[in-house]
Amino acid sequence: MSDRLVAAEDGDRAQLLLVGALSLAIALVAVALVLNSAIYTHNLASRQDTPSDDVVTFTRDVRASAGGYLDSANRNEGVNGYGAVGNTYAGGLDGVAGTVDDRAAVDVAATRVGHVANSQVRGVRVVDAGGGTFQPRTGPSEFPADTWVVAHAVRVRSFRVDVEPSDLGLLDQLGLGDAEDALQDPTSDDVFVVEFTDDVATPSAGETWRVAVYEDGDGDPTVGVLELGSGITRTCSVDDSSVPDPLTLDLTGARFGGQACAPLSFVDDLPDKYSVKYYEADEIEGSYELFADLSVDGAGDEAGVFTDGVDALNYGEHCDGPTYWAGTSGDYPRVVPAYYATDLSFRYESPDVTFVGTQRVALAEPGPAPTSPRVQSVDVTDSSGASSDLEFEVDVTVSDPNGDLDSLTVEVIDDDGDVVDDADYDDSDPELDGDSADVSPSLTDDEDDEGPYTVRVTVGDDAGDEHVVNQTHDADGDTSGCPA
Repeated sequence: MSDRLVAAEDGDRAQLLLVGALSLAIALVAVALVLNSAIYTHNLASRQDTPSDDVVTFTRDVRASAGGYLDSANRNEGVNGYGAVGNTYAGGLDGVAGTVDDRAAVDVAATRVGHVANSQVRGVRVVDAGGGTFQPRTGPSEFPADTWVVAHAVRVRSFRVDVEPSDLGLLDQLGLGDAEDALQDPTSDDVFVVEFTDDVATPSAGETWRVAVYEDGDGDPTVGVLELGSGITRTCSVDDSSVPDPLTLDLTGARFGGQACAPLSFVDDLPDKYSVKYYEADEIEGSYELFADLSVDGAGDEAGVFTDGVDALNYGEHCDGPTYWAGTSGDYPRVVPAYYATDLSFRYESPDVTFVGTQRVALAEPGPAPTSPRVQSVDVTDSSGASSDLEFEVDVTVSDPNGDLDSLTVEVIDDDGDVVDDADYDDSDPELDGDSADVSPSLTDDEDDEGPYTVRVTVGDDAGDEHVVNQTHDADGDTSGCPA
């Protein structure tokens, strides 16, 4: 055999080996593709069919439905007091349960929804539906009527401002630089500004956010947002040719004109309690509404813990003013009894999963639920008599969402600033065992009976958070709760 023939045979074998290797590689790739496709399909199907997804959907639907019904009860029954709101809401949960049960039945699941007894958090609905400017009930000389505290030391939810397109002409047209100046100094320009701060008396950098409403250089309705001290203003605008009716600024939902507005997302990072203030409230017209987690005394009475703080800041003491009308009044702005939050119990049971739990219901509440303590009510009974020494019985209710109440102090302070009597409680006392407490100390003073006196209530928790409420009283036997 010649050398040329041997070489040809070796080349044929090499080609056969190469073709075989390529065929094997192609076959392995095909097998891998088939396996990967099967794995992907299985994972996708698993994600779609995971029982936990059904529970998440169920709890989300329950919370949203119950939250909507709670606020419907707040708006319709608030003028009749907290009891009416609570009864209407609890009765309506049967309808919520029926709706979600019908949906769950499609997945062969059984559900149960109920109200957790005594879980209601009393609050207020602050509403101005008068269609005018955003000014308080009264405006004494102590402060300009267009700059005022709307809510103090609270958490708020469902905070919306609605402006009719016909009223947009009231908005100033500003360039970005002018808008930044207005946010740095809200009293320097005719621009409506909403301020969120944890210290309304002395706003400071890193603790205060301001939102301005104006028109930009193109005439488009705009919101500018500034964190005090950052020097950076971020904006959202609505095209002037397609302004919705009404134009809604959703301050707790971070939306403007029906669209997501990322600069407003700061609301998720607000502290546990803060104050809300309006500047230049006569530079805008329309309506607004918010829910806050401190209470008033009841239907037809604008007094209470919520308005104590607001009136004291706006007018000098809680007895002056008042800032708001009572809930049964037809005038605005007004405060109306409302439940800020409540808890639901639920059970979801299907062939694949059983889940039992509770849900907090607080529609459009930004960020996590509050954890710091609150003074829920203060009721002072003056039994001093016109010529006798001071004698106040102070009925106080406090609460803490985490159940870690640590301290409670009730003090009476005379007009010289001296504490004349006090009652102290700590977590070793039975009164502070749990997530709420009611105390009724009797406080006296046999040396100074002139007054006026300040009744100060301070509640604290294990984390060091506090809430303070002050009321002013004369020791004259008058039960009005305010100096003569």
